[in-house]
Amino acid sequence: LGITSSATAPRDFAIEIDDVELVAATAPRAGAVHKVKLTDPRALDRLSFATIGRDDRGDGTSPRLPDARELQLAVDPADDRVWFRFVLQSPPPADAFGLNIALDLDGNPDNGGAWWGQNRAFHYDRLVTAYLSRGAGYWQGFVGVADPAQVATFAMDGRSSDVRVAVDPARRTLAAGVPRAALGLPAGGHVRLIGTVGSSFT
Repeated sequence: LGITSSATAPRDFAIEIDDVELVAATAPRAGAVHKVKLTDPRALDRLSFATIGRDDRGDGTSPRLPDARELQLAVDPADDRVWFRFVLQSPPPADAFGLNIALDLDGNPDNGGAWWGQNRAFHYDRLVTAYLSRGAGYWQGFVGVADPAQVATFAMDGRSSDVRVAVDPARRTLAAGVPRAALGLPAGGHVRLIGTVGSSFT
């Protein structure tokens, strides 16, 4: 359950809970919250990362949120996984963070899902998501790969929930590793993308 308000919302408000019910555990479903065991960031040291984008300091929506400096990419041939790694201006938050990679696979800026952040003219065909918060000895949240129709129903793992996440406060990085097959990358083609870091709300 997440609650947020806008800058124009009243400062004081109350929430009443009408009922609480315990339900039996069921099989994982698309859009479900996942418990996530983070990948040891040292496991990525054997990969050769290339910087594919740079970003200026202080151009985010809030100074309290992670601020990207670089976006790097590497492919792990051992399991054909594509790793996207953000180098941040400061260490990542200890309790919660969010990241997205939005990919335009076909080069057509007029189709796909409309990006909701800055660069609103951008349209994506795949979205990689990791919105995580720290629990009692674990991390939990939304992780996955989805196409625009699945994102519209908040099934952020509609194509795959197999997204690995590595957090390295010492080196100021956040990384997400995705099976290449889940991305649907074109053979030999070019891909445009947007990478964002922040929280699960911003």
